[in-house]
Amino acid sequence: MTDKDPLPECILIMSGGLDSAVCAAYAKEHYSTVHALTVSYGQRNPREIDSAFNIAT
Repeated sequence: MTDKDPLPECILIMSGGLDSAVCAAYAKEHYSTVHALTVSYGQRNPREIDSAFNIAT
Protein backbone atom coordinates (compact mmCIF):
# COMPACT_ATOMS: atom_id res chain seq x y z
CA MET A 1 0.00 0.00 0.00
CA THR A 2 1.29 3.42 -0.89
CA ASP A 3 0.30 6.76 0.62
CA LYS A 4 -2.17 7.24 -2.23
CA ASP A 5 -3.89 3.86 -1.83
CA PRO A 6 -7.04 4.06 0.28
CA LEU A 7 -7.35 2.00 3.42
CA PRO A 8 -9.74 -0.92 2.96
CA GLU A 9 -12.75 0.11 5.04
CA CYS A 10 -14.01 1.89 8.13
CA ILE A 11 -17.10 2.26 10.28
CA LEU A 12 -18.26 5.84 10.77
CA ILE A 13 -20.61 6.59 13.67
CA MET A 14 -22.68 9.63 12.75
CA SER A 15 -24.89 12.02 14.73
CA GLY A 16 -25.95 14.08 11.73
CA GLY A 17 -24.13 17.25 12.75
CA LEU A 18 -21.25 19.19 11.25
CA ASP A 19 -18.62 16.88 12.79
CA SER A 20 -20.30 13.94 11.07
CA ALA A 21 -20.15 15.70 7.72
CA VAL A 22 -16.45 16.47 8.12
CA CYS A 23 -15.66 12.92 9.22
CA ALA A 24 -17.69 11.49 6.33
CA ALA A 25 -15.78 13.61 3.81
CA TYR A 26 -12.46 12.53 5.35
CA ALA A 27 -13.48 8.85 5.39
CA LYS A 28 -14.69 8.96 1.79
CA GLU A 29 -11.32 10.31 0.71
CA HIS A 30 -9.16 7.90 2.74
CA TYR A 31 -11.10 4.60 2.76
CA SER A 32 -12.33 2.48 -0.13
CA THR A 33 -15.50 1.48 1.75
CA VAL A 34 -17.25 3.49 4.46
CA HIS A 35 -19.98 1.93 6.62
CA ALA A 36 -22.04 4.73 8.19
CA LEU A 37 -23.89 3.99 11.43
CA THR A 38 -26.31 6.04 13.48
CA VAL A 39 -28.43 4.94 16.42
CA SER A 40 -31.79 6.25 17.57
CA TYR A 41 -31.76 6.04 21.36
CA GLY A 42 -34.72 8.28 22.12
CA GLN A 43 -32.86 11.52 22.87
CA ARG A 44 -31.97 12.82 19.42
CA ASN A 45 -34.26 14.75 17.17
CA PRO A 46 -35.36 12.58 14.23
CA ARG A 47 -34.13 15.38 11.94
CA GLU A 48 -30.54 14.57 13.01
CA ILE A 49 -31.04 10.95 11.99
CA ASP A 50 -32.32 12.16 8.60
CA SER A 51 -29.27 14.44 8.29
CA ALA A 52 -26.91 11.55 9.06
CA PHE A 53 -28.63 9.50 6.34
CA ASN A 54 -28.36 12.31 3.81
CA ILE A 55 -24.67 12.85 4.58
CA ALA A 56 -23.95 9.14 4.17
CA THR A 57 -25.75 8.70 0.85
